[in-house]
Amino acid sequence: MRRFLFTAVACAVAVAQAADPAPAPAKPAAPPAPKAATAVSVAVPDAASIEAVLSAIPDIVAKYGDNKTVSGVEIKGKLRSGITMYAQKMGRLPGSNEVLNGTRQIAESMITQELLLAKLEADGIKIDPADGQKMLAELEAKNGKEQIEKGMQAQGLTRDELLKQLAFSMAVDKWVMAKIKPQVKVSDDAVAAFYKEKNQEFQKPEEVRASHILVKVDAGADAAAKAAAKAKAEEILKQLKGGADFAALAKEKSDCPSKSQGGDLGAFARGSMVPEFETAAFGLKPGEMSGVVETKFGYHVIKCVEHRQAETTPLDDTLKGQIRTVLERQEIEKAFRAARTDLREKGKIQMFLPEPPPRPAAAAMPAAAVPTPPPPAAK
Repeated sequence: MRRFLFTAVACAVAVAQAADPAPAPAKPAAPPAPKAATAVSVAVPDAASIEAVLSAIPDIVAKYGDNKTVSGVEIKGKLRSGITMYAQKMGRLPGSNEVLNGTRQIAESMITQELLLAKLEADGIKIDPADGQKMLAELEAKNGKEQIEKGMQAQGLTRDELLKQLAFSMAVDKWVMAKIKPQVKVSDDAVAAFYKEKNQEFQKPEEVRASHILVKVDAGADAAAKAAAKAKAEEILKQLKGGADFAALAKEKSDCPSKSQGGDLGAFARGSMVPEFETAAFGLKPGEMSGVVETKFGYHVIKCVEHRQAETTPLDDTLKGQIRTVLERQEIEKAFRAARTDLREKGKIQMFLPEPPPRPAAAAMPAAAVPTPPPPAAK
């Protein structure tokens, strides 16, 4: 079973990467402008400025279930680090609409998590802290412990909070596999229909595997240099026709890096090489050699090792299994989203936030949200 990661983790790693960018090339110094100075001062907001921005958040953000609440105090705690990051990126503090949008997203995620948690408990799925430890160890092995630490700091998460989120996400995964996956059935007709609809994806193009020997001609070379290079290529071709070993001669005389592999270029489809080279290579049968072929790189002698015709991958049992896995994953994700929506609809959710007016798209404000976990993939 492929476990899914909590969105917060991916965001935390991404934020950590964004917070430590490669240094930009140096630019000539320019006299400072007053507006730029103002933007710099806003980019590092003080506590009072942050609290002023957060004042738009009501004391009670939402209610759900049996009179459970999402408090403004909790939301503010999650948004503080996000506001600082936003200011550093945008050079200004977020407006009240942006803060309220972020508040709504966090509240909805928190509520969805609580509703899912209640569903897990009702269905006998327990959260195992050891699962969180195991997942965090995998994350640290993949991304590096320092990177994860940066991400947690950027998201305002403690290690214990992250462990709890990871353990929860894996519990949801177990629930989906136990309660949703068994209900998902993919018929043979659905597999066949997918194969027919996506037929182009199962096409193998015509390919040639070839080796070559290149006598390089520098750009701007005069006629004499070109003539000398061509004469050298013709002499190489003569030696090959006389029985010389192609790979050995390529290692000795070719100007292409492929000389270390005896001139072997591997397999390639049409459109991968310059036109003159492609035409010659695809015109050969296995074992045949070309004459001297001129391209913008110089003069080549090409040997065809293998010529594979275009074909369609047959719908055998192996491919049927792969397609079935893809379709099962899609159906599981669809069913998970439906179950999550049903929980929210039955959750008696009330938001106490004003609806923001329509506005142009703007940069999203990062926040240490507790996101709804994405659906898992099928086994």
